[in-house]
Amino acid sequence: MDWPSYSLDFNPIENFWLLFKTNYRKAVWERRRIPGSEKELIGLAQKVWEALPWERIYGFIDRMPRRVANCLKRGGGPTRW
Repeated sequence: MDWPSYSLDFNPIENFWLLFKTNYRKAVWERRRIPGSEKELIGLAQKVWEALPWERIYGFIDRMPRRVANCLKRGGGPTRW
């Protein structure tokens, strides 16, 4: 396959960033204010990063061969992902 990483279906980082952004927004909402400085922003981002569900993230990566096989089986057409 040419350039599979350019396809959203074949780039697990898209799933990762969605998780990170969702958790970051939730953390900001729980604090009831946005970070007021660069240091505060980085600190909150690090806190969110450390709390990410890493087993789930590794699952995105581990399922990639199945996703590729499913796409090839469908002739490059849409999949359930």
